[in-house]
Amino acid sequence: MNCKPGDLAVMVRSEFPRNIGCLFLVVDAHMCDTGEWRCEAVTDCDTSKGRRKAGTILWAIDSGLRPIRNPGEEAQDETLQWLPVPSTEKEAA
Repeated sequence: MNCKPGDLAVMVRSEFPRNIGCLFLVVDAHMCDTGEWRCEAVTDCDTSKGRRKAGTILWAIDSGLRPIRNPGEEAQDETLQWLPVPSTEKEAA
């Protein structure tokens, strides 16, 4: 599972393209072991019943959400795995 209750999460995958990038507050599990969360929309979003305002409670699939949380002091920047560490020295032209 990507998310846990209390997480602020961004939608990264959705059947409604306008929802990509929308923010949700993960409230709790919708049903045990289904990978669905009951969420509160932080931004307006699309549903099968039309456009919904921020504050609407809805369900989202865990695989479509990415939590936004403090990674802690032990976190490593994954970008450095494929991009060289920046240098403070000027390159000779």
